[in-house]
Amino acid sequence: MANWYGLSRTNTFKVKDEATFRAWADTLSEVELFEEKDGRFGFYTTGEGMWPSCRYQEECDDWSEMDFAEELATHLAEGEVAVLITVGHEKARYGTGYAVAIRSDGKTLAVNIDDIYTKVRRKWGMTSTRAEY
Repeated sequence: MANWYGLSRTNTFKVKDEATFRAWADTLSEVELFEEKDGRFGFYTTGEGMWPSCRYQEECDDWSEMDFAEELATHLAEGEVAVLITVGHEKARYGTGYAVAIRSDGKTLAVNIDDIYTKVRRKWGMTSTRAEY
């Protein structure tokens, strides 16, 4: 079985409180925070390519589950949207990709690259082979 290799990154966005946001970002593993000259921030992954789903809790020497997108939304300035994109592959066997957009009020939209097969069937009444083996 081959390994999946991925990369995730965000667009850039403004935050409500920079100090609080930076303190939160420091609790995250396997992501790198970056800042643009205009004061907008973004993230990209440094580990396996997925967004963090747990956080180490030093006080109890254990890991706890988290929802990265949900927590990020609480830091977005009013009217901002963060777009989180993840792409990856397992050798040339198959590719994966999805994107989630989350607004400052917590509302989300999501797109999965595999949705193309449903769109072909619904819009054109056809089926196709999958781009994988």
